[in-house]
Parts: sequence; structure tokens; C-alpha cells
Amino acid sequence: MWQGNKANSRTVHRLVAQTYISNPDNKPVVNHIDANRANPHRDNLEWVTQSENLRHAYRLGTMSAKRTLSYAQLNECLARFLAGESMTRLSGEFKHALGRLSINLRNLAVEMGVVDQFTKELIRQKNWRNKEANRGKQTPVLQLDLDGRVVAEHCSLTAAAASLGKDTSGPISNVLRRRQRSAYGFLWKLG
Repeated sequence: MWQGNKANSRTVHRLVAQTYISNPDNKPVVNHIDANRANPHRDNLEWVTQSENLRHAYRLGTMSAKRTLSYAQLNECLARFLAGESMTRLSGEFKHALGRLSINLRNLAVEMGVVDQFTKELIRQKNWRNKEANRGKQTPVLQLDLDGRVVAEHCSLTAAAASLGKDTSGPISNVLRRRQRSAYGFLWKLG
């Protein structure tokens, strides 16, 4: 097919879909309902998103085992992830790239109507990883009155600010970096 002075090739199934199948949601992918790519009949085609196309392939088992997990394996991974198992551990066990597993599990969670639960577990695991990464890295902070006497010892800048009902530890950090003399009516030193 020529447009202007440029050749433009299109597949038969895409031309059939564009001609005979309405696409009110403007979905970009043409899916073969029976998974037979040699069957471009309009009754065998539908417009879908890329993730819908992948989920269809998983359900029919047409995705190569070398490239991806089966639908049953994805279901098992999702159930174990929602039960609190680390996605990194699942990725290693199933020998599947972490990023691809995350995408596949989110798509499955959307399909199964558990995307809120999936997102909460993802956030819970992220917060736990961050907490573990920072464990032992917190530096104790001494709170002193303006005469230099120790008033309290805090396990971190954040804990010191929180003990005073403040949302930010920035001013305390400025004192520790000698950018200002005091913060929140106190002197501060590293413990």
C-alpha cells in the first residue's frame, strides 16, 4: 500500500479489523480470538489493549514457556505475593525477570479485581525494604537546652523532630551542619 510516496505495509488481519470491526475505545492491538494467526476472518478478530492481548495468550497457553510464565504460574505468584512473599524471591524461584513479573502480576491483579490489594502489598514491601536498608544507619541525636545541658537523646533526626510534634527535621539538620545555631528552641549535637 502506498501513502504519499512511501510504501506502507499492513498485515491482513489489521486491514480486516480496520475495515469491519468498530473500535470505539481506540484500542491499538488486533487479537485473534482462536489464537490462530492464519485465520484473519472478521469473526475471529477483536480490538484489545496490549495487556488484554497478553492475558488472552496466557489463558490459551500460547505464550512460549521460555519467554513467560503460564497463567497457572502467574496465579500462584500473585496469590503468594498477596500473602506477603517477596516479588524478588518469586522472580528468582520462577526464573523470571523482576520487572516483567511485576507487570504481569499487576495485569493479572487488574483482571481479577484485586489491584487495590496488590498495590497495598507492593507499598508494604517497599516500606519494609526501605526500613531494612536504613536499619543501623540512624545516628543518635542529642537535644540540649540553650545552656548546653542534655535534655534528651533521640535515635534519629526524624524521632527528635517527632518528639517535639514537628513534621520536618530540616531545622535540626541545619544546626548539625552548623548552618544555624538552634532549632525549635534547642541546641542539637550528634550522639
